[in-house]
Amino acid sequence: MKKLVVTVCVLSVALLSFGQQVDKSRLQVNAGVGLSTWGFPVYLGADYWVNQDITVGLEASFRFGFNHYTRIGGLVNANYHVNRLLELPEKFDLYGGISIGPFISLYHYSSPSFYLGAGLQIGGRYYINDKMAFNVEVGGGTLTGGKAGITFRF
Repeated sequence: MKKLVVTVCVLSVALLSFGQQVDKSRLQVNAGVGLSTWGFPVYLGADYWVNQDITVGLEASFRFGFNHYTRIGGLVNANYHVNRLLELPEKFDLYGGISIGPFISLYHYSSPSFYLGAGLQIGGRYYINDKMAFNVEVGGGTLTGGKAGITFRF
């Protein structure tokens, strides 16, 4: 498991090191709420454009729920954006990718549990102007069922 985390970190650094110049804002910040049967998740993340089609990012999430349940996590993600491939208008941003990261589950009546989660996601954004978009994402795996929020480009 430790090797997997190290491998993901090394690949992320490699992608950032060899990225091409892109003509759009390189950084976008995302925030919103998620869907879960285990409580109410909120998240904050940032994605960095490595080239015209690939982003890598970090995300932190906090989920609080019923029966004194809390889950805190962080993840690294990589997404391929199909906008150029599908010749989509600039207002749209469709992507799919992979995420991996650690999280901790806390229950009122037991010790904390540590996990390494992984999953796939498909998502999209609709830009209402050059700097702001609404986003929605569905995922599989142990990280999230889905989420919706807002994105700001810098």
